[in-house]
Amino acid sequence: MKSSGVKNFIFKFIALFLMSVFAVSFIFIFVWMLCNSFRTAAQFSFEPFAIFDFSEFTFENYAQAFAYEVGSRQSGYVNMFGMFLNSLKLIVINVVLSLIFPPLVGYITAKFDFKLKKLVMLLVIAAMSIPAIGATTSTYKFINDIGLWNSWFGVILLGSSSLGFGVLLYGNYFASIPWDFAEAAYMDGAGELTVYLKIMLPQALPIMMSMMIMTIIGSWNDYMTNYLYLPAHPTVAYGVNSIYTQFVKNGNNYPVAFAVMVFTSGIVLVIYAFFSKTIMSSLSAGGIKG
Repeated sequence: MKSSGVKNFIFKFIALFLMSVFAVSFIFIFVWMLCNSFRTAAQFSFEPFAIFDFSEFTFENYAQAFAYEVGSRQSGYVNMFGMFLNSLKLIVINVVLSLIFPPLVGYITAKFDFKLKKLVMLLVIAAMSIPAIGATTSTYKFINDIGLWNSWFGVILLGSSSLGFGVLLYGNYFASIPWDFAEAAYMDGAGELTVYLKIMLPQALPIMMSMMIMTIIGSWNDYMTNYLYLPAHPTVAYGVNSIYTQFVKNGNNYPVAFAVMVFTSGIVLVIYAFFSKTIMSSLSAGGIKG
């Protein structure tokens, strides 16, 4: 018993220590950026770690970040608010696609046996195994040739073609859970769509919420899709990169870059804080209701 108690204590101590290091490192980096975003470029260059030195406190960095525009005469210029709206569009598109197609296709592969089932799954895995640079080259050529470059329809097509991981995840999940409730529903006269929507899909709610969170964060930080396929509709990620190039590489003005990074990460934190209870309850719930 003593040995078991000591092992539990050591395990809890190590876990708490690692969690503390992880949390403190992220908190420090965020506070460091936040404080320096209110300092001048000269102050930061002279004393980058004097984060509580606000002798030259200023909002100018945020003013420059929000007033910054990207674009061209042909496509027009977009400020930070416009980039934010474009990021929201990208998030909505990818979230809707990830909540509709992967669970449905995963359900079909788990429920039904058909001749080409193994071949389809092998093709999904093969597509996921292609190196990113190779996939980017081919998809760029394809999107450009069919006339959907710089179009939101092209983004929808791209999003639809990159859901292989979700299909595998949902397919394996539906194949591993009991189908007792589904069989009972069939005996009561329920149709296939009713069983899917009211019996099987609610059991996958934790996976759906996890996938949604990953999709939102991934879409918010997605630079390459915007850069390669949608340059006329710059997103926040595109703007952050442009601001970094303009103010840091060319002007050594880190505080402006910190201001826009605090803004972008702050939005995600606020959204998560607002919906955290709903997200956590959905992750822990899952199951059949009604």
